[in-house]
Amino acid sequence: VDQTNRIEAQQELENALESLNKAHEIADLGYYEWIPDQDIVKWSERVLAIYGVEDRSGPFTIADYIELVHPEDEEIVEEMIEEITRGENVENLVHRIITPSGEIKHVEQRASVTTDEDGNVKLVSGTAQDVTREVEQREKLQRFSKVATETSNLVVITDAKGRTEWVN
Repeated sequence: VDQTNRIEAQQELENALESLNKAHEIADLGYYEWIPDQDIVKWSERVLAIYGVEDRSGPFTIADYIELVHPEDEEIVEEMIEEITRGENVENLVHRIITPSGEIKHVEQRASVTTDEDGNVKLVSGTAQDVTREVEQREKLQRFSKVATETSNLVVITDAKGRTEWVN
């Protein structure tokens, strides 16, 4: 009976892990851990996929991560790293990366800091989510909004039944 319970528990655990991995894939969300005093960054398979990095034998470092950051966003990422090293959590930082294949993506970072009793950062646990589609859609909407509000031509938006929803 104990062996049967153990096998069932193992199967439930495997099913839960498979569901979690599927959710991460659907949300294009991965997780990472950074151990600052050793400069070791561990990326989940999903983060590796988001960043377009092939899995490799050894851990990543912060320098490896910064190499992938878009040059125009390096300053905000370095500010994020400074906040983390002061023991501050990071929420909703969106920045661009350039994958090894040259693709530009927008990534949203969140990080939770664990400190020791002296306030030294021991572990940073975080998530990285590819938000490229959302950012591109928001930029298109902003361009459309600008054109619609600044044009001298009449712009009328109606619903499917022909009712007016917006006029410039």
